[in-house]
Amino acid sequence: MRKLMLFLSTLLLSQSLTAGSCSSCGCSGWPSAQDGCVTDWPSPWNIDFGGGYRNDKFKWSIAGIDQQPNVLSELQWKDLRIAQVGGKGSWVSCRNYALRFEAAYGQIYHGHVVDADYFSDDRQDLFSLSRNNAGKGHVYDLSAAVGYRVTSTCARFIATALAGYSQHAQYLHLYEGRQFFPSFFRIPGLHSTYTTQWYGPWAGVDFEARVERCAFIFGGFEWHMLAYRGHGRWNLRPDIGRFQHKAYGMGYVATLGGKWEIWNNWAIGVVGNYRNFRTRHGHENLIYHDPEIGPIPVRLRFNQAKWRVYSVSGTVSVRF
Repeated sequence: MRKLMLFLSTLLLSQSLTAGSCSSCGCSGWPSAQDGCVTDWPSPWNIDFGGGYRNDKFKWSIAGIDQQPNVLSELQWKDLRIAQVGGKGSWVSCRNYALRFEAAYGQIYHGHVVDADYFSDDRQDLFSLSRNNAGKGHVYDLSAAVGYRVTSTCARFIATALAGYSQHAQYLHLYEGRQFFPSFFRIPGLHSTYTTQWYGPWAGVDFEARVERCAFIFGGFEWHMLAYRGHGRWNLRPDIGRFQHKAYGMGYVATLGGKWEIWNNWAIGVVGNYRNFRTRHGHENLIYHDPEIGPIPVRLRFNQAKWRVYSVSGTVSVRF
């Protein structure tokens, strides 16, 4: 009996989901063009663009030579406030194969970074602590994916399985520094930079549901496999040239939003996004310029990088 019930449930589910076609499903009583909403939903082409607020938190640390101490230096960028604009476009064929492209750019206008250095393991015996302005720089995100869309009966709900590749970057600055330990003083002439790149493949799913005549909810989830590259320059340390960080990690991106069609195939909405990326340990490469010996290549342990982002944006959408 249980096997029969399982078989009947599977059969009903398979009949309720369809791979879709280029013709409409013909559901009676469902909104049509006369209702002031888009005619054929879901549409083959979907374009969204908009802008809003984004907040980044980012940190990394390195160990000393031979991992003594296990945390030598740690930098934390906090409360990076960013004005961001972006857009997304998707296309679905008559056979439900999908393409999706996404891009965003943001300008940093507020933030600070805390730089702490230690003599002993586990962040003990602090010997230097500074707080620096980080309200300059910019960020960008790029992503492309292919997938396959599944449409429920009468297209009330659609889901698209996706596999893609993305690249994310931060161009960060440190300036107007203040030393707090072992003594307090301003750091004149500080203008250091640090650049990050996170890139790699990902897999996930997008969904969209029509919950009312012209109202929709949508969202998605992506799981990322990441390569991390960091490049920096401390302008007040002539003995240290440009340094590089290399590590690998993983993370995820979650999206949720809603929109309302206001005229024909145009809609306005709001969308929230959360990103959580982190790396495993890697290594730092730098050149130390000894006044007597000359340039000395140095390789240190890069402990980890962590990056969390949340954003809220208003959007304008069009289907055709």
